[in-house]
Amino acid sequence: LYSREKGTATRRRKVALAILRCLLLGLLLLVLFKPILAVDKSEFKEAYVVVLLDDSLSMRIRDRYAEPKMRLALARLAGVSDWGATRLSASDEAKLDELSRADLVNGALGNPHLDLLGQLGRQCKLRVATFANDLRGVNPKAWQGGANAEPVALVKPTGDRTLLGAALREMADGLRGHRIAAAVAITDGRAHDVDPSLIEVAKRLGTLHGEPFPVFAIGVGAIEEAKDIEVVKILAPSAARKDDQVTFNAVVTAKGFEGEVDVLLKADDKLVKTVRARLQGGETPQTISIRYTPDTAGTFRFTVEIPAEPGEASTENNAAQHVLTVKDARTKVLFVAGQPSYFYRFLKNALVVDKSILLSCYLQSADSDFIQEGSRRITHYPETRQELFDFDVVVFSDPDPTAFRPEQLADLKAFAGQFGGGFVLVAGPSHPPEVWKGTPIEELLPVALGGRAAGGDPLASRSLKEAFKPRLTEQGRLHGITQLADTPEESQKVWEGFPGDYWYHAVTRAKPGAVVLAEHPYDRDERGPMPLIAVGRYDPGRTLYCGLDETWRWRFWVGDVHFNRFWVQAINYVGSYRILGSSRRIQLATDKRAYALGERVTVQAQCLDDAFRPSQAEAIEAKIETHGAAAQQARLLPSRQGPGVFEGSFVASRPGSTLVSVSLGQDQESLSLDVRLPDTEFQQPTMDARTLREVAEATHGAFLRLDELAALPERIQAAGQEITTEVQDTVFDAPLVVLLFLGLACSEWWFR
Repeated sequence: LYSREKGTATRRRKVALAILRCLLLGLLLLVLFKPILAVDKSEFKEAYVVVLLDDSLSMRIRDRYAEPKMRLALARLAGVSDWGATRLSASDEAKLDELSRADLVNGALGNPHLDLLGQLGRQCKLRVATFANDLRGVNPKAWQGGANAEPVALVKPTGDRTLLGAALREMADGLRGHRIAAAVAITDGRAHDVDPSLIEVAKRLGTLHGEPFPVFAIGVGAIEEAKDIEVVKILAPSAARKDDQVTFNAVVTAKGFEGEVDVLLKADDKLVKTVRARLQGGETPQTISIRYTPDTAGTFRFTVEIPAEPGEASTENNAAQHVLTVKDARTKVLFVAGQPSYFYRFLKNALVVDKSILLSCYLQSADSDFIQEGSRRITHYPETRQELFDFDVVVFSDPDPTAFRPEQLADLKAFAGQFGGGFVLVAGPSHPPEVWKGTPIEELLPVALGGRAAGGDPLASRSLKEAFKPRLTEQGRLHGITQLADTPEESQKVWEGFPGDYWYHAVTRAKPGAVVLAEHPYDRDERGPMPLIAVGRYDPGRTLYCGLDETWRWRFWVGDVHFNRFWVQAINYVGSYRILGSSRRIQLATDKRAYALGERVTVQAQCLDDAFRPSQAEAIEAKIETHGAAAQQARLLPSRQGPGVFEGSFVASRPGSTLVSVSLGQDQESLSLDVRLPDTEFQQPTMDARTLREVAEATHGAFLRLDELAALPERIQAAGQEITTEVQDTVFDAPLVVLLFLGLACSEWWFR
């Protein structure tokens, strides 16, 4: 085009203009093809090492290691002895035995000579987490610290389950997209994974994460079969009277042990009694009885302890605790009799001399000027409810029912049913128990009235010619009322040696929930043998029926010993709720009596004011006491369940016996709770080396014992990854192209 133009321009200038025009068109053609500049960039990406620390409750166990080489290595790791020590001193040996699994792990992680976490952090990106029920990450500052910082305890055993499989699965899924050089699990291996199992999770870790990685299982604890003595629980009353004998029944198991041991009974950590007992070995529980007579009133925390034997896996379960409230109180008894029978005379004498009883007798047939007998004399049967409720137990011995007004019988029903008083009815020939049918007395009795002996005529039973001996039932042989000697076997011989009785009053049957203590040896009906002595509850009170009026015959040849003991025990039993069971103004209850550590305890209190009306307080404070910890307060607020009912809760934070108390003025009510470590963590206390080896093999890792921990860093390869990426830059829309285009166009026009 430029060559055809006419003008003054020279040929050389036309060629230059043509070249500028061609360059401009070439640049436009290049932009139309959209050129891209591609550059390869390389980046090295570090892999992760994840350290999983088991903080379940089984890490509290103190193992006993027998191998000297292992003991030395563990002592060096935990910082008990010098890093270069070649043998352990006696003090170092004792210190090592006091360390739990958690203490050993914490000591090893904080050991500056080993510097395990530091070495792993220099090789790879380090992540630390604890696991039990779930996975919980640890802040890096918690374990890195400063140069002079004290080692931080990363393992604080609190979890009641060990879910290692779930922890591995969550860790692998959480780091998906990142390379994992290795996972290190420091645990005793007692996993409780159910669905899926730990081994199945280990086999599928590569699929869960996206690429496989090894698991190094570090086993903590003793491998050999566990040897363990455990005091499972203590069976004993929660309250007793001063100078009364209390039996503490300790339920004990002894795995791997058999032989005689000392069993210690301590009151508030003070040794009060020691008994020698033989452990049978095995997992079958056995009961060891310790009898003790408290001589001081107050609330005491009793401990039954068996000293640790050599080689025992755990010593934390060698003791159990029980809270006992000892009260300095005497049972106030009202004894009402129709006639001055032999039973009246001998029972009156027995109760007058007993130091645990204050007796008031009322003999109906006595003259008006007769001075009623007893250690606390009265002149008449209680006329008002206040007079009646001043007693703890009422005993009727063949009384005349016509001498009682209906309101007095109603008060007697309230005496047992509302205020927990005890009631005893002893049958007699003058006024058989059937005279009480249709009255409140019938409701109180633990037996149904109206029965008779097989063979028919009830009058014939009053003049029997053949003596019979009451036969203890299975429950009666072990009941506290019938124990007339130091052991059930000796007590049974006492009962078998009694002289026979010639009269009893037959009843229809025992009521549901009642306990028959003694029955007739051969008189029976279609329901079974005839009940002779039975106890029951008329909540909250307790009642007793005795169909015999000749128990005084038990005095023959031996004097008062058995007769007195039986009736004093019977009266104290039916009056135990009123004496020991509860304050009259406070009723305290929890949703259950045994809790696992960390479980929430719900407390409910029904409180009355000074006039015995439902309390209108805005809140009630409950005191929580656990051995070895400071007392706490739990605030109980009014509940919707009714007036005067308060409710609150607290967390069972320490194992052992916990005492919950509520006070209103001078009245106080307490109850004892049993807080135990979860059984699932202690059923198999040894290290599960087999499972840990299977996990390591399934992931092409390795199994190491804790004493071999120093070899771990060199076995983990820094499996980093070099990642090359292509970076593309669009050239056609770059600012330089625009400037070049404008430069060419302007140059051409300038030359023209």
